[in-house]
Amino acid sequence: MPTSPISDNNMIQIGFGVNPVGVIANYDGQAGLQAPYGYEGTGDTTVTLGNSLTCSNVYCHSNGAWVSTGKFNSNVTLAWDAQGPLSCSSCHPYPMATGADDPRKNTHGRHAMAGYGSCQLCHYQTTTDGATIHDRSQHANQAYDVVPAPTFTGRPVDGNVPLAFNYSFAKVGGTCSANSCHAYWGYSDPARWGVNIDLMVTPYVSALSSLTADRTITFDASRSSCYENVGGVLEELVCSYTWDFGGSGNVVGGNGSDKVIYQYGAEGSYVASLTLRESVSGKTNTASVTVTAENVAPPASVVDFATTVTGKTVNLSTTLPADVVRLYVYWGDGKKTVYSNPVTDVMIHTFSLGNRTYNMSATSYDVAYHKVDYTVADDPDLAVFIP
Repeated sequence: MPTSPISDNNMIQIGFGVNPVGVIANYDGQAGLQAPYGYEGTGDTTVTLGNSLTCSNVYCHSNGAWVSTGKFNSNVTLAWDAQGPLSCSSCHPYPMATGADDPRKNTHGRHAMAGYGSCQLCHYQTTTDGATIHDRSQHANQAYDVVPAPTFTGRPVDGNVPLAFNYSFAKVGGTCSANSCHAYWGYSDPARWGVNIDLMVTPYVSALSSLTADRTITFDASRSSCYENVGGVLEELVCSYTWDFGGSGNVVGGNGSDKVIYQYGAEGSYVASLTLRESVSGKTNTASVTVTAENVAPPASVVDFATTVTGKTVNLSTTLPADVVRLYVYWGDGKKTVYSNPVTDVMIHTFSLGNRTYNMSATSYDVAYHKVDYTVADDPDLAVFIP
């Protein structure tokens, strides 16, 4: 204890100065201290008398999660009289693991499987051998110190290869760029920490021609995949959509990303493509679809019917557009009449049986061979009662 106004007060002073401000540490001290001795907690430290002689909720004995989560892992509680020195795995599980309530993504295991599990490869300023602390100012300092070692192990023919990278911190997992190891093995640059080989960037494109607008195609990529598999959990990623429609024209609708409505400037066959790009890793993939842009034929003419009944004879009349060139009338009694000049033809039919309702129907064709069917559901005047 330093010389101070609280010296010689028979109190064992306990206080952890390594914690972030406002984080309460705990020491569970010895029960039944002989009088006049006792414990005194200082700063943000509380003292209990459970006789376990353990400290808990202390940053320097945590796994470093506080930097990302604002809380400590609760499983690291060490006895005051525990024998040392402690190994790195006493506080840092190896390969490094994150809990269910930890938002950090994790690729320690993936690097270890690839033969790059030694801590000093990426934390060289903190440890140069992966077992002892080289610079204590770079350890338990409330920061992630990611600094490359001089070399990494390449292919047998190459031996040790110079290592260099730039690391940008983020709470959920930072980004590594200009990485000579990633470039050596052909991985994306930049690479986000936590992204592994289960990164799925798969565009899927469908196309549908408009029935009402000339040379207009609706492109739909909403079924595209853009996610990663982190520990068996699928997490959606942010992907950008870059379209190449394969021909001149204009975007006339859609949301500008996974759904676009495009009108081509001329009729023809086109190959449209979509490139999907994951925003952090830069991983891309492209899919294409062949479409035919055509002018839409004008809608078929509409026909309206009226009936006049005299005895058992019905007179069917209608005002037909000039382009209707043929009309088939089905009288509802099994008989049919075909009119080749329906604009001027008189349409009369005599029924053999009366005292009943007949449901007639008709089919018209115009000069462009557009067919329109009419039933009672379309025009109630096609139902006629014959007395």
